[in-house]
Order: sequence, then C-alpha cells, then structure tokens
Amino acid sequence: MIIDLPDPVSLIQKLEEYGTTWLTLNNSRSWDEPKDIGKEKYEYKLLKHDVYLATDAILVKQQDKEKAIQSLHGRVLWDGVELPTDDWQYLVNREKYWSPAYKHYDIEGLTKREIYDKKTNRFITHTEITTIGYLWEAEEDHSKETSFYCLMPSKQLFDGLKMQYADEEGIFLNEEGKVICFDAGVVKKSKNYLLIRKPALLDYLKTHHKKILWYVLGEKNIIGLHNYNNVPNLPMWPVMSGTYTLNEEDKVVGCIRTSHKRW
Repeated sequence: MIIDLPDPVSLIQKLEEYGTTWLTLNNSRSWDEPKDIGKEKYEYKLLKHDVYLATDAILVKQQDKEKAIQSLHGRVLWDGVELPTDDWQYLVNREKYWSPAYKHYDIEGLTKREIYDKKTNRFITHTEITTIGYLWEAEEDHSKETSFYCLMPSKQLFDGLKMQYADEEGIFLNEEGKVICFDAGVVKKSKNYLLIRKPALLDYLKTHHKKILWYVLGEKNIIGLHNYNNVPNLPMWPVMSGTYTLNEEDKVVGCIRTSHKRW
C-alpha cells in the first residue's frame, strides 16, 4: 500500500460496533485537503488537493480467479481494461427480479459481463457485476417532485441468498427477516454505497463455486487548476488502480499501484 493514500480496504470492509462485518459491493469516497483559515472553500484560484477512490465488486468462477487476478494485476485499469459496469436502471424497483418485464430484458443476463484488454481487444475473463442502480426520476406532471436513486444487489445475489424486499426502500432481508444487504446512502441519508453481510456472502460464494474481486480506481486532483497541460513543469495527473480479493483466511488482500497521465 502507498503510505500517503487512504487504505482501499477501508472502502471494502466495514466493522460495526456490535461485531457485524460487512463487505461493500460498490463504494466511493473523496478526501479534501483542509482549506486555509480565512479562505472560501471553492475560492477561484485557490489550489488544494483532493483524493478520490472508488471500488466495485465482481464475481468470477472459482476456476477463473487466478487467471483474472494475473490478467488485471499491475495494469492501469483506468484506460487499459474494459471494466464491467451497470448501465441499466429501468423498471419499477420491486419489479426486479421476478416480473415478466424484467425477464424479457434478462434473456442474455443483464449482470453478466466480459472483461477485455482495450488495446488488443483480447478476452480476459467472464464476470458478473454485483450491483445495479435503480433510478425513479421526478415527473413532469409533479406526481413525483424529487428523484430517488438507490443501489441494489444483482439478480444472482438476490436469488442465491433468497433475499426479499424490506418495507423501506434500499434494504433487503434474508429468509429470517434479518437485514442482509442495504444501500447505506438511503438508510443513513448519505452518499450511496451497497453493503452485504460478510458471512452470508461467503456462504453464497462457497455454495455457488464463485470468487469475489474488487477493482479499485482513484486519482489525485488539484482543485482550482483548470488546465493541467498549460502549466509548465507540473507533474502529470496521478491515477491509482488495483485489484483486491479474499485470501484463504477470508481476509481482504490486494494492492494498489500509481501511474501518471496528462489529460
């Protein structure tokens, strides 16, 4: 790990006061350099540093894990690899994943993806994304005045862990009615990120012969600098990327690497 960067493991694993361990399926955070006393936070020409990290979890078949890790390890994931993302947010929330409308669109598997090398177009591995987004936009007729957005687990996780919807949006229960997965942004009225109980996820992975990987992307910015390329002797823009997984002791392990680029 790089000393002056936040530890990506803090994005991936969360431990509650009462000992419950959660793993994130989708998360991002940013850290701003404190402003000088007497300066406005976004004052024009005020230069300050900002660090951003984001992580997404993907699932691979057990036999494909090492190949996927070796293929992604050491790569600049920002522009070297076509990473899987969710780009499908339609249908009423609770129509997922049982409704005929959803099944019509899910013929080819909406959460199944393939990873390719962008430069060579070489196939790397099959994956499944673990998180999808749901967006309910405000209506022009004012029947709904504000938009609502939340993250939810993929169909594979929802069905495999026998989840059910809670009364409150963004919360998912197991067969015993216990919270097993939730969008912390909805519950805590903060930024959206999806958490799942670690023991439940481990059982799912073992039962379905799958492994989990997290890819992490990040960057260091200089807020207030409007054109990097016109500033002489300025170092190139630092970007970070890396892959993490669970080892044999179910501990989150991996590494993040830095590179530089000009925009």
